[in-house]
Amino acid sequence: MPRNEDAALGEIKLKDFHAEERAINDIACSVRAFAYRSCKWNTTVDPENIVFKIRENLEFDREFFEDHEPDWRYLMFWPNKVCFSRIRDTDETPDLRIALGQETHSLLFQCLETG
Repeated sequence: MPRNEDAALGEIKLKDFHAEERAINDIACSVRAFAYRSCKWNTTVDPENIVFKIRENLEFDREFFEDHEPDWRYLMFWPNKVCFSRIRDTDETPDLRIALGQETHSLLFQCLETG
């Protein structure tokens, strides 16, 4: 099994343990209702941040067969909070600001209720 020490061999920057645990727990609790994808900027942002894409799960939307960039929203986790972000895979540089009209929350579910 890979260990944290192995990351250096693959030139991989480790993410903050608490941010990673927060993201894993929130995703595990909502994976049936939402689809998740990686974001190209995740490896370049600060190790305290984890960014990825989210959208309603395609399995529950029989009428929706397309999959375009505007269909996805982007989330950013810190060790102690989460929020929707302005970051996009199509951007030339990552925009790490909080999305307009959003605020940080302690749980992903709180973001989804207000977002």
